[in-house]
Amino acid sequence: MEAVPEPRNRVDADTCHWTVVSPRRSTGGRRRYSRHEIGRVQEVVSMMGEGMTPPAIRRILGLQHEVAELTRERDELARRLAGGPGSAT
Repeated sequence: MEAVPEPRNRVDADTCHWTVVSPRRSTGGRRRYSRHEIGRVQEVVSMMGEGMTPPAIRRILGLQHEVAELTRERDELARRLAGGPGSAT
C-alpha cells in the first residue's frame, strides 16, 4: 500500500465519492491506496479526459466487473468439465 496525499482537485475527490476506490486509512487518518486502486483512478481520470460522463464511466466500470466475474465463472466451469483440480467429479 502506498500513502497518497489527500485529494487536491475535483477529479480525485469525485473518484473517491463515486466509490471507484475505497482506500484504507493510516493510523494518522491519511488515505492509503493499493496499486490496483491507483490504476483504477488513473483509468477514471483518462476516461474523464476523453469527455466521458460520470454515469458512462460508472457503467463501463460495472460492465468490466461483470465481464471479469463471467470470465472466472466460465473458467471454473471449464475446469470442472475437464475434471481438473477443484472439480466435483
